[in-house]
Amino acid sequence: MERKDIEEKYTWDLSKIYQDPQEFYHDIEVSQQLLDELTSFQGKLTESIETLLRFLSKRDEMSMLVSKAYCFAHLNCDVEPKNQEYQKMLATVMSLIQQSSVKLVFVDNEIVENDETVMIYPTPLKDRTTLMVPYSDLFRIFESSLLKQNSVLITLGYSFADDHINRLILNALAIPTFKLIVFGQSDAIEKLIDLDDKRIIVINSDDKIHYFKNFVDKVMPEQSINTKEMIDMPTVTKIIKAFEEKK
Repeated sequence: MERKDIEEKYTWDLSKIYQDPQEFYHDIEVSQQLLDELTSFQGKLTESIETLLRFLSKRDEMSMLVSKAYCFAHLNCDVEPKNQEYQKMLATVMSLIQQSSVKLVFVDNEIVENDETVMIYPTPLKDRTTLMVPYSDLFRIFESSLLKQNSVLITLGYSFADDHINRLILNALAIPTFKLIVFGQSDAIEKLIDLDDKRIIVINSDDKIHYFKNFVDKVMPEQSINTKEMIDMPTVTKIIKAFEEKK
């Protein structure tokens, strides 16, 4: 069955995203210009808070446009996979996403290497960013795993402050065999406790057993002798190299 064979009331109205291809390609062009501007921040990203804020604002603006274009192209391709125009649109967006990944690789390095503490505040766009690759694929795998029978999710260091992640986890509670084990303490986690669902187990204590270091030191089992020996063993590559050098 093709789209033309389906009643209009059962189809997506994608005209609310873009009226025509010209609008789509206009956003692509603006996104490309923003990417060029973002690239110009290389080497001076952490010069000041003002500089970092300008960069983040421009990156958020680009992310919104790219997410919008990706959704439009991807949904159209899902409906009409043989349509060459929509395939071209999707390829254009994917190319732009790939370019941004390569050109903005300097961002994390500059922030980590900065001697002063720099905090990047979360933004509402974090939810939209997960619609883009590779995050969309990772979230799809995550959701699929949660919905399997007898799945168990263990969280450590997650405060349940992100609605887009919470939705996936809470949807899994529709599966009777799903279990959720939470190491943590927050207002959102208190709400989980208030649900009084026996499948939800929350673990924390005054001595902060839910902290990662305490979890590793006090909860995780001791490393077995056999495991230690395996870790200390030279890799196969080193063994082969050593052997060949002796010939």
